[in-house]
Amino acid sequence: MMRKSSAAANLANWVINVVKFHDIYEVVEPLKKSAEASKAEAEQKGEELRVVKERVAEIVAKVDALRLQLAEAEAKKAAVVA
Repeated sequence: MMRKSSAAANLANWVINVVKFHDIYEVVEPLKKSAEASKAEAEQKGEELRVVKERVAEIVAKVDALRLQLAEAEAKKAAVVA
């Protein structure tokens, strides 16, 4: 093509590259969308995990307080028995 017309050759190369880009874009675009959806889901699950961890920390604190009360009650019981 270059022997006949350099403009035509450059135009043909441009068309070939656009077609190649389109073929690649058809493969990459769904992957990008999938990655974005996965990232959004991961952020949502991370927030849910944070909430669950806060609840667990509250429950552990309550259990520790109850164990302390139990130890105090057992100490009082032991003092009364003695």
